[in-house]
Amino acid sequence: MEENNYHVKVETIENSLQPAVKIYLKPKFAIYLFLIIGIMIIILTHNLLGILAGAFFCVLSFYNIFMVKDQVILKMYDDYIILYDAYDQTMCYKIFYDDIETYTAQAINSTSIYVLTLKSGDSLEIPTANTKVFKRLQKIIPERDKFTRWKNEVENRSKAHKKQKQAQKNKG
Repeated sequence: MEENNYHVKVETIENSLQPAVKIYLKPKFAIYLFLIIGIMIIILTHNLLGILAGAFFCVLSFYNIFMVKDQVILKMYDDYIILYDAYDQTMCYKIFYDDIETYTAQAINSTSIYVLTLKSGDSLEIPTANTKVFKRLQKIIPERDKFTRWKNEVENRSKAHKKQKQAQKNKG
């Protein structure tokens, strides 16, 4: 995306407001769930393969807890969204809900993302599978969901087609 009025320095954003939704990079629930599963497998199994599988889950979880840096990737406020730049943590995208043309959820290579298409024609991808993002967008701007728009268009075409058939039936 080109440098535009959406791409701003993080320090220019007012931090006095509390975000309604805050999304982090690490899926903490999944990490701790894998840790618990690993511990349970180690405790409940009495063979080497089970202990190794449990140890694998535990090592994977501990690696994510202690070695992978966690960071905020998105904050959603009442009027706008702050999407932090993945490549430059000093920059972010400040997108007002009024500037969003459409949004949709997509799965690319087994990774869930949300795609925001802006009225300027630019697109931004939010790399998270967290449903809070979609629920918040549905609450604030439900008419801009791409799937809902498509569904409404299909329903309207179907209604128009039925009216046209009814009109032809009444003529004949």
